[in-house]
Amino acid sequence: MKIKKITILGATGTIGVNTLDVIAAHPTRFQVYALTAHHRWQHLLQQCLMFAPTYAVLVEEQYAEILQQELRAAGSSTVVLAGMAALSAVCIADEVDMVISRGKFHAGEYNFVFDEIAAIKEACGEARLKVILET
Repeated sequence: MKIKKITILGATGTIGVNTLDVIAAHPTRFQVYALTAHHRWQHLLQQCLMFAPTYAVLVEEQYAEILQQELRAAGSSTVVLAGMAALSAVCIADEVDMVISRGKFHAGEYNFVFDEIAAIKEACGEARLKVILET
C-alpha cells in the first residue's frame, strides 16, 4: 500500500492534534506533507520536529522567520512558508493525496473517515486520488 501524503490545516488546534495522533498510530499508511497554523509557531515547531513535514505554513507572516530559525537550529529540513497564498499552495500540491481539516474528525469518528477514504480509493482503482475534507 502506498503511503498517503497529508496536509493538515490548523494543525495546532484540537482537530489537527487529533489528526496527528491518528497519523502517528498509522506510520505505514500516512506521511505528513505540510502542517499549517495561523500563529501558534511554538506548537507548530514541536509538531514539525515530531513529524518532519516537507512544509510548515504560518498564515501570520511575522512568525514564519522565527519558526524557520528554530527549525534550522534543531537540524530540521522543513521549509517554512507564510501567508494565504502559501496555505493554498500546500493544499493543491501534486504531492498531496489528502487535505485533512475537520468534518467527521471533529466528531471523533476517525474509523469512519479512514473507511470512507479507503472505499473512495478502491473505487478509483489506479487513478490518482486527491481528497480535500471540508474546512
